[in-house]
Amino acid sequence: MMTDNVIMNCLMIFVARVTDVSLGTLRMLAVVQGNRFLTWVLGFLEIAIWLWIVVQVFSSVSETPVYALFYAAGYATGGYVGMTIEKWLGFGERSVLMFTRSGDLISEALRLKGYILTEWQGRGRDGPIDLLFMKIPRRRAKEVLGTAREIDPDCYCVVETAESSAPPTPLMVPRLGWRTTVQKEK
Repeated sequence: MMTDNVIMNCLMIFVARVTDVSLGTLRMLAVVQGNRFLTWVLGFLEIAIWLWIVVQVFSSVSETPVYALFYAAGYATGGYVGMTIEKWLGFGERSVLMFTRSGDLISEALRLKGYILTEWQGRGRDGPIDLLFMKIPRRRAKEVLGTAREIDPDCYCVVETAESSAPPTPLMVPRLGWRTTVQKEK
């Protein structure tokens, strides 16, 4: 029988499981990016919540089997929520390589927006082509690709996860928002 207490426990198990699995997803991203402190904090929170849930579920699952169903549903939903949060936060950096016949125009537009890039000439099947390379924060990838494709809709872009042996410099991150306004007023 589903009493108010059982329903509340089911919802608590579900929400706690969504939370701990989401934290686990974000923790794995922090591990991949080498962020030790964030990995530690997320791991601590993840396991503390998980231990609480396991005690709740396993101590009562024989009397209330529906807890196992909410435990499993929370796990499945947590993976989805964790990936959604990660996509929204946009952790990490991307390497962008563009192949275009409008390299001068694209590089000028991107430099006006504060981006730093390297240009060189290449030769493709149909003749000379411009290659543009840049390393950007992941959350800026759509903006960069949008700018490039506004100028050259046929621009071919390759976007990959960037890893670097050197720490990022202030020159790699464009000054956008209020920082641009403050800098121009000086």
